[in-house]
Amino acid sequence: FSMQSRQGYDLMILHFDLTNPGPEAAECDIVTNAPLFRALINHDLRINSQTTILLNDLSVYRETLEAEETQDTVIVFEIEESVTEQINQIELLLVGDDGNLTYQLQ
Repeated sequence: FSMQSRQGYDLMILHFDLTNPGPEAAECDIVTNAPLFRALINHDLRINSQTTILLNDLSVYRETLEAEETQDTVIVFEIEESVTEQINQIELLLVGDDGNLTYQLQ
């Protein structure tokens, strides 16, 4: 499977290590909570995540992680080429029924 951005855009792929630090297997079900993932670029540009069919897409992740297991997950965004070279800061916004959460990424 491959993805291509529209003309004039790039794909920004954020990788996240999803880890079960516990001593037993644990279910990770992002789908049930159905948060919206957005990126905030340089404090002012908000972009929505792209829908994918990737098996490790964090926004639709629903798997059991064994004890001490880590899985690589991704969130894909489409961003204008002119913005790509000017990124100084990225924040991940999670919008859900319980409110909004913001994580500054490094």
